[in-house]
Amino acid sequence: SVFNDTIELASEVDFNDDDPRMTWDSDYDRFQNPPDYPTQPSNASWLHDRYPAVTDVARGVKSRRFVDWMFPSFFGYVRNPYGVIDSPLKKGQQLMIRINASFPVASLDAEKRFLLTTRNGLGGRHALLGSLLIFGSGVCFVLAIAVVAINKWCPRPAGKPRFRQLAHGFTSDWEPPQPGPAAASASAAAAPPAAAVAASSSVDQAFKASV
Repeated sequence: SVFNDTIELASEVDFNDDDPRMTWDSDYDRFQNPPDYPTQPSNASWLHDRYPAVTDVARGVKSRRFVDWMFPSFFGYVRNPYGVIDSPLKKGQQLMIRINASFPVASLDAEKRFLLTTRNGLGGRHALLGSLLIFGSGVCFVLAIAVVAINKWCPRPAGKPRFRQLAHGFTSDWEPPQPGPAAASASAAAAPPAAAVAASSSVDQAFKASV
């Protein structure tokens, strides 16, 4: 299950196959060598014994190439980083690459490819994602124009209200209820006569004068 193909850049570029940017730190911390590594047990077959081109004795399973290739892919193809080129590449620059193809794929009816791409915090370049975003924004723009055109030239007429009379004295076109004859007479009866008001005020004045 370990991808043991080796790739060497013969050109004068700074190539690092154990760069921290190749894996997430949370994934890298999951892999730990045993406390007695690499002395015990004496008959153990360590990773560096089986795949010396992938890792060495000092790193063991703490090789970022090994860690990255141990996680399964979400798709039907595997596309994992092999290394990082830190040297700036110029347009038209030629790179000489030596590939030692040791990982068998004939029985799997598969093929291997070597890609050079840029990468940032969101991953590598993906032309399909950009095409899907442009297509989706175009569809949304067309739908927005269609909605504006329908509302302007073919507006939908307002429907009829389902309930004209919502409550007693309250209709769908709300207006403050007007007092009827019974309410007017009740308010008139509740108000005190003007003569009674004048008498009470004169009594209050006389009480204040006596005090």
